[in-house]
Amino acid sequence: MAKKTYKAFSAGELSPDMYGRYDVDKYGTGCMIMKNWVIMAQGGAYKRPGTRFVSQAGNEAKAVRIIPFEFSTIQAYVLEFGDKYMRVYRNGSLLLEADKNITAITNASPAEVTAATHGYSTGDEVYLSGIGGMNELNGRQFKVTVINANTFTLDGLDSTAYGAYTTGGAAGKIYEITTPYNAEDLGLLYYAQTADIMTLCHPNYAPRELTRTGHTAWTISSITFAPKVTAPTGVSASNAVGTGTTTYKYKVTAVIEENYEESLPSSVASTTNNLTVSGNKNTVSWSTKAGAIKYNIYKEKSGVYGYAGSSETTSFTDDNILSDVSDTPPRVGNPFGADGSDDCPAVVTFQQQRRVFASTKRKPDTIFMSKAGSYGNMTTSLPSKNDDAITFAIASGQVNSIRHLIPFRTLLAMTTSQEWNIGSEGVLAPTTVDAVPETNYGSSSVRPIMIGNTAIFAARYGKRIRDYSYTFESDGYDGNDLSVLSRHILKDKEVKEWDFAQEPDDVIWAVMSDGTLATLTYLREHRVWGWARHETAGQVESVACIPDEDGRKDVVYFVVKRTIDGVDHRYIEVLEEYIDDPMEDAYFLDCGLSRTGAPTDTVGGLWHLEGESVAIYADGNVLANETVMNGTITLDSDYSTISVGLGVDYELQPMATESDQGEQGSTRGDPKRIKLVYIEVHRTRGLFSAQRKGDPLNEIPPKFLDGDLANPIEPYTGILEVAVDTSWDAEYVAPYIYCNYPVPSKILTLTPVYET
Repeated sequence: MAKKTYKAFSAGELSPDMYGRYDVDKYGTGCMIMKNWVIMAQGGAYKRPGTRFVSQAGNEAKAVRIIPFEFSTIQAYVLEFGDKYMRVYRNGSLLLEADKNITAITNASPAEVTAATHGYSTGDEVYLSGIGGMNELNGRQFKVTVINANTFTLDGLDSTAYGAYTTGGAAGKIYEITTPYNAEDLGLLYYAQTADIMTLCHPNYAPRELTRTGHTAWTISSITFAPKVTAPTGVSASNAVGTGTTTYKYKVTAVIEENYEESLPSSVASTTNNLTVSGNKNTVSWSTKAGAIKYNIYKEKSGVYGYAGSSETTSFTDDNILSDVSDTPPRVGNPFGADGSDDCPAVVTFQQQRRVFASTKRKPDTIFMSKAGSYGNMTTSLPSKNDDAITFAIASGQVNSIRHLIPFRTLLAMTTSQEWNIGSEGVLAPTTVDAVPETNYGSSSVRPIMIGNTAIFAARYGKRIRDYSYTFESDGYDGNDLSVLSRHILKDKEVKEWDFAQEPDDVIWAVMSDGTLATLTYLREHRVWGWARHETAGQVESVACIPDEDGRKDVVYFVVKRTIDGVDHRYIEVLEEYIDDPMEDAYFLDCGLSRTGAPTDTVGGLWHLEGESVAIYADGNVLANETVMNGTITLDSDYSTISVGLGVDYELQPMATESDQGEQGSTRGDPKRIKLVYIEVHRTRGLFSAQRKGDPLNEIPPKFLDGDLANPIEPYTGILEVAVDTSWDAEYVAPYIYCNYPVPSKILTLTPVYET
């Protein structure tokens, strides 16, 4: 009896523990194997596009981490943090300082470059372009050794066998700033951004601010936790009218217009008088403070300075004013220590106009909030005012480190064992702040991802991924285990870091601890979540997503450690867009490059793949692999649009065909075989099929409407009917799809027809 089983892929690759659970709804939309395919929310899947080589890392020998910096949807950057340095990427390119014109290059070891008044220092790195004659240097990066003001050498380069320099060329110094962070510490670097300033935290370093004022104008500095305006100077007091023996003491603060921030108090000014006598007065004076719109005067009473009044001039008259000791001047506050101390916060975020820090080594369960509206101001008053800085510890049965702070409708603190709602009563203030426990999943050190009003986080041991959001029904926070059906994804590894690309496909790109990738397609409103595995010829170490320059989609950057010709390198690479029309623009190779122009049979600029066998896609044709020699490959003919890179294997196998047969019972354990498969595809080429992985592969032939074998094969859209040469089997029977051609493939549904 022949049966049909409809298969989609929105549940992703399921754990082997699920192979017997065909009664579960997601079984029918799950896969036994899903490698290098991206799950579509609509149920289908398409091949992961390839990655384009951008740059080698600044220090390839040590760990590198990339972090997104998004000022706006059209001004976004990826920051490369390495061992005590930072570099900047924008629009898929490494940013350079102004070019220096090259006038000569020697054929020598090392090559010597002449560029008048270059301004470089030994150890700087430059990018070379536009060089005539010595074309082997174009598009490459070199560290330099300075000879004099006009010449420098390219470290380690023997150019004796290169072509002779003829004319032109430019050297652009790679823009780089110094940071305090060691490579081994980058994994715990925490950040939060507001406009052009990013706050950086690490448990071993004092908090810092990274500030952007231009594409190649960045500064990193320690944070001074004090009001922006300093205390007034030149403060004095005199008995304007009257005499006496009572000593009156005063302090003055300055108030600026921005958020009405108030300075610390001035030094004490005192005078003697007897203000209880009618008509007697004291005058307090001070020097003008730039930027101040008014001054507050505090008067001492029983050792406490209370508010006496304010002035918009530089003097104030006291005619026996009773000070308000419930309103005292700001008190200095900086709860944090220097680099290497036990008082450096590990976590930072922003909530209700406050910058919020948490979790020092000395106080791992403590939260530190700035004054409202003043991110660098940690001053307090005695008694407290509503806008004062706040410091408090989460009171629980044990001391648990705060791993993350999430700015929801209220502030959530995620610790190693519990999740806490901070400020559940509304406005954050010293007298009202509270901490209410919500759940007890615990959190790993992997930074949660915010998607809409939902957080995706790795639970305590990094073996479970959960979503987390507020629901009115429960009046609290909770969520789902997103990894329970795909537990094998995290069995022997865990998420190292991740980021979310909303456009075009709502995909979380997760770097795993073993150097592989995993994706989680997530649309909460449609209850769609599914995992897929991704592999490349190397180890992925970091990921960051930013909007493209047009604000149309998100661009995914990776740091990949690759062994090229026996040598380890760390490369920055960008995930390309999925393109299936026009076919010649399709790109499904890793660590590669593309060129479009006049027809040629030679492709250069491949030094980053020197000695490797590379796959080639040219004008819509799949060519035989070639080996890169001297940064170049030679093709069998001339082509205009050419992509060259490392090949990628794609595998897809839905869950085994099982069903209930009414009174006849389940087909589980019964002999069965797949007779044929209907595969509904969109603009697809280059698929192979078998009954299971390991069986002989048969290429799925394309269909032609107006076939012209003199031109590249056009992709097919429609339903492919594929005969499968199989035998009867009582075990898992499911069609296996394989592809290693760098061509687009999008499978919408797969329907096996099987016999029992």
